[in-house]
Amino acid sequence: MPRARLDVLPPSARARLLARFGPAADAWCDALPDRLAALADRWELEPLAAGGGSTSRVLRCRRREDGGAVWLKLTRPTR
Repeated sequence: MPRARLDVLPPSARARLLARFGPAADAWCDALPDRLAALADRWELEPLAAGGGSTSRVLRCRRREDGGAVWLKLTRPTR
């Protein structure tokens, strides 16, 4: 079975965002892969697994420098 992409929201999470924030949330969802890649590179993180988050994307990551565990939460701007 193929591994789920961490940089893409599952359809159910995308549907929750659209229901709560309207059609403008589509742009945030579409930009998520690039946003995650940029932040992971900036903070030298390796995304490992998706965590909870009903209107966000939460990822368990490892710091490349020392292997420490951290969480990265990406939320849609409210404005």
